[in-house]
Amino acid sequence: MKATNFIYLGIKQLLRMTIKSHPFLLCVLFSSNAWAQFDFNQKEVKEAYKNILKLKVDVAKTQLANLRDTSKFNQNGVVPLLENYLDIITLLTTENKVLYKKLKPNEASRIREIKSLNQNSPLYLYTQADIKLQWAFVELIFEDYVSGFIDLKRANELIEANIKKYPNYKLNNKVKGLIDLLTEAAPEEANIALYAAGLSRSTKGSEKLVETSVFEPFFKTEIDIYLAFTNAYIKNDAELAMWKIEKTYKDQPDNLFALFTYVNILSKLKMHQNILNTLKENPIHRKKGYLYIPYIDYLLGETQLNLLQYTQSITSFRNYLSNSQDNTLFCANTCYKLAITYNSLRKNDSANYYLDKILEYPSNDLYLDQYAVHFTKNNIKIESTLSRSRLLFDGGEYQQTYDLLIKTPEYKNVNYTVEKYYRLGSCARQLGKNKEFVEHYVKCVNLAEATDYNYYAAYACLQLGYHYQSTGDTTLALKYFKQAKVYKNHFYYTSVKDKADLKIKSLAP
Repeated sequence: MKATNFIYLGIKQLLRMTIKSHPFLLCVLFSSNAWAQFDFNQKEVKEAYKNILKLKVDVAKTQLANLRDTSKFNQNGVVPLLENYLDIITLLTTENKVLYKKLKPNEASRIREIKSLNQNSPLYLYTQADIKLQWAFVELIFEDYVSGFIDLKRANELIEANIKKYPNYKLNNKVKGLIDLLTEAAPEEANIALYAAGLSRSTKGSEKLVETSVFEPFFKTEIDIYLAFTNAYIKNDAELAMWKIEKTYKDQPDNLFALFTYVNILSKLKMHQNILNTLKENPIHRKKGYLYIPYIDYLLGETQLNLLQYTQSITSFRNYLSNSQDNTLFCANTCYKLAITYNSLRKNDSANYYLDKILEYPSNDLYLDQYAVHFTKNNIKIESTLSRSRLLFDGGEYQQTYDLLIKTPEYKNVNYTVEKYYRLGSCARQLGKNKEFVEHYVKCVNLAEATDYNYYAAYACLQLGYHYQSTGDTTLALKYFKQAKVYKNHFYYTSVKDKADLKIKSLAP
């Protein structure tokens, strides 16, 4: 996945990973009625939880149905919690909007069921908070923002009330720790949304989650996944994330949740061959009984394309399109990737077919898809050298990309030349060539003033601003941060403007 996509995807992939777990009763004295109504100790309940976590959905569904049919579980508040968990993990990994609308009413019915149970258990409020938090994640992903923030606010209120009522109940840290982890990791632009949800930033989330995993190692795998994905995609410390998730995955190679997280972090680290090796050696994502995650096919296609394995990437991208069903995220971008792949193979008819197909998909807020639509609607032609440079850069081949572009003459089309200098600047920055990256970015900015599509210049300005801020040249830093906001005709304008405004505010005399 491209770096420019990390802010959007990073948040979305974090939400996929933050599926809540379910409490195991230890070290608390309950009345016999409370125990019966919130019991995680039963072997059948624990086995269902394990299979849900591994994404073995067929077995898990059967186990949950059996729990409902068994009299001793008829009033166990953990059962609706597990059922909710299965709904959420399916929605977060498939992003199926039709299924979302179908499953959404389950939230209210499960809360009602739990409210009919014994109020004198620490799991009475806990389970409600857990369910509310799970649905908040899904609602935000599906852009149901009002419901999402209402549920997030309510989840925090419920867990705070439980902490006040049962301050020594260690498993409170499961929900509260994740809420704190997300508030800590949220960008500064999210301050207003956090305030509206009644939340304040905390740096204690990781500590609370680790404490929970020590207290009850039954949940350690899930917690390790949360921490790994947060470190990689939100805190941008992929090396630390890899240290955590690699051991988790290798200890449990039958856990698709862990595999999914592992290959995503490998992608962030641009360890493309490792992704191919992992999915080839342990193809559990293809095995019957596991949840099918279309995004793995998309990730595999991107990986193969970055390694210039054109034929293999075509197969993976086609698989993604044929199995995406009601979810059309990445479909326009996938068609664009297929078009540039066929162009690289000199199969122009197939390239044009997929360019035309881009417009068949409904619009969405994913900027990769928006760029694909922009590319097609404006009849932009695929330029082979620039396409190859993008693939090499995304594959981490910075020196090879730089060498390819530096000997490429300027194009008659100024937009192509703007992109050339932007990519040269990005390569030079990755290679630590500070003088060169400044020179290339400045050329990109100067040329882009006459163009219609100024995404490259906007990002070049941001990088120049960061550079001059680091050297202590506040005047030039402010100049470029302000100039970054001038270019408005691109899909990333809001993101660029927010970043520039934050820096302008912090640097203003």
